Amino acid sequence: MPTLYVRFKKSTNLPSVEIMMGDYIEIICPIYSNTTDASVMEVYVLRWVSEEEYRGCYVKNPNSKIFQCDTPLKRNKFTLAILPNPSVPGQMTFKEDTRYYMTSTSTGRSEGLLNKEGGVCAERNMKLIFYVPKLHFNIASSAVSIDGKEDNSA
Repeated sequence: MPTLYVRFKKSTNLPSVEIMMGDYIEIICPIYSNTTDASVMEVYVLRWVSEEEYRGCYVKNPNSKIFQCDTPLKRNKFTLAILPNPSVPGQMTFKEDTRYYMTSTSTGRSEGLLNKEGGVCAERNMKLIFYVPKLHFNIASSAVSIDGKEDNSA
């Protein structure tokens, strides 16, 4: 199964990733050693937002949180399955031919973790578009008989 490791870098263009139904997105939070100065440790809340919120770097919906990276001394990872009908209650349902917008308006510091405007979205362009394309199948009609031989008369 393909895995995407989400890493954000400062950029002037809008980063976009095409994902397929059945893919997994793996989000790995920044991790630091216990000798790292706490003032450089980064923490974030990642959110699904509308295109308008994405472009304006703000959050309206308080229930938009995907994952919270707030334990910088521990390995913290979140796996998101791209499925039309997820088996986990509360997990997001994805649709083909749709764009999904992810960002963080956190400042990167503990005191700005729950910030709802600006933050690293505006300061470092920490945002990403996921696009789930519509799949077109051209399946030839074929059937298999009980004896295992292919039967193309269908």
